[in-house]
Amino acid sequence: MNSISKEIKHSEMRAHDFADLEYRRKFMKLTDEECASIRLIKDIIDRELPVALGPVSA
Repeated sequence: MNSISKEIKHSEMRAHDFADLEYRRKFMKLTDEECASIRLIKDIIDRELPVALGPVSA
């Protein structure tokens, strides 16, 4: 596969990923403002999500 073909394939994959993300955002009824709020606390989410989803202690 040549360089141009690889770039086209990559662009198609990115477009599909974006469309899928938009579909999920609309499904969850997240507004642009709510998405912006989530982005503001990204560092906290990245830090705490693995803890929240980790194994449950007995």
